[in-house]
Amino acid sequence: NPTFDEVLDVRMSRRKILKGGLGLSAMATFGAFGLAGCNSSSSTNGGGAAAPSASLNFNSIAGSKIDAVSVPEGYTAQVLAPWGQPINAMAEAWKDDGTNDAVDQNNAMGMHHDGLHFFPLNDSGTDGLLAVNHEYIDQNALHQNGSDKDENGIRSSVDQVRKEIAAHGVSVIRIQLQEDGQWMLVENDPLNRRYTGATVMDISGPLANSSLLVTPFSPDGSQARGTLNNCGNGYTPWGTYLTCEENWPGYFINLGTTTAEQDRIGLDTSGTARYGWETLAGHADERVDEFSRFNVTPNGASAMDDYRNEANGHGYIVEIDPYTANSRAVKRTALGRFRHEGCTFGTLEVGKPIVFYSGHDSRFEYMYKFVSTAVWDAADAEASDRLAMGDKYMDEGTLYVAKFDADGVGHWLPLTLDGATTDGGTLGDHFDSLAAIILNTAGAADLVGATQMDRPEWCAVDPITGSVYLTLT
Repeated sequence: NPTFDEVLDVRMSRRKILKGGLGLSAMATFGAFGLAGCNSSSSTNGGGAAAPSASLNFNSIAGSKIDAVSVPEGYTAQVLAPWGQPINAMAEAWKDDGTNDAVDQNNAMGMHHDGLHFFPLNDSGTDGLLAVNHEYIDQNALHQNGSDKDENGIRSSVDQVRKEIAAHGVSVIRIQLQEDGQWMLVENDPLNRRYTGATVMDISGPLANSSLLVTPFSPDGSQARGTLNNCGNGYTPWGTYLTCEENWPGYFINLGTTTAEQDRIGLDTSGTARYGWETLAGHADERVDEFSRFNVTPNGASAMDDYRNEANGHGYIVEIDPYTANSRAVKRTALGRFRHEGCTFGTLEVGKPIVFYSGHDSRFEYMYKFVSTAVWDAADAEASDRLAMGDKYMDEGTLYVAKFDADGVGHWLPLTLDGATTDGGTLGDHFDSLAAIILNTAGAADLVGATQMDRPEWCAVDPITGSVYLTLT
């Protein structure tokens, strides 16, 4: 499919920019391109602080190579809830020699924080819950002597691998502002909890109870284990957290015959997976195939005999109710399965559907939106059963992918069985169900002619105009 650069080049050519010069309308079109940025020259000396801004009212900080956080004069920076900090009494204090074990990590802050959102518990915003993504790990920091894997990527320590799995996922913690102006993690609050790479989660939407998700662990296809590589995030109008599974394919490996969707999304097919967790399969201390599940090679008569479908339970927007202790996380499959980066809802209008936007964060991938079947009821913002609101608004609707045209007007292409493909047919000619389309969302988007983008990441919505802005990395 055409790339966004190619579409833009055609549009600029039609505007005769080279012949007519850069007029105001062309500059508006180029608003996010080619202007002064990180690597451009400016009137200030390299590394020097810029003059005060009338709108920001502080001096920008000077460039620096020190390993520290720098803030403008009058501001402070505080380390809050770093990796390894206990969130309940089941974890020992963090040790700087890497000797905390998997149990400690399962009850402490995960590694490499990314997307996060604050959910207030009072009107002043001085007490609340912080939901934090943990995207990936640094094995050399996580363990006393680095990873135990040999030159072939084979692992030998069960506790190390369990610790690595526990360092992924999401933390929900209570934080409070103290009288001295510092924030504090309330270590043993009953709302503190971890969702890790091993936490059982429910499947909802088109893939719920699908044969495509059947595993020996979940024979009815209703559950998945863990959430991995949680990068971008979002939240909902009814007060839940949305965490996005981004580069999850690298955690699984298929050494046999791959499926079309595995080829399209990029599952490993040789060597070992990203951290080699699957190489501990069959260990005497393995519990409930906790390591075997990362090897999705078909080697049995059916999906009940191996973990061929394990990766099918990953690649989604995951909803968490931070306000309810021990609540089960839910994977909302209707919003598509790909390498999600962020999930942002559009302007709310009573009586109209809710729209969620999400980008596929890989080179030359697509921008998507999901439009709910249910229309917005403002009273639902105060609902006590928040996950029921997720069922209402996020399980039924239509998933679309973006196509940008050279005339400057884009189109949202439906990823439905009757959605038109570029070969003159429909997606129903290629997929036998909506569940199959969702499982291979990117492949379906290829077929309808979506525009390849430059790594779509976060979205933001202008609260006044409703305009949607997408960041391309």
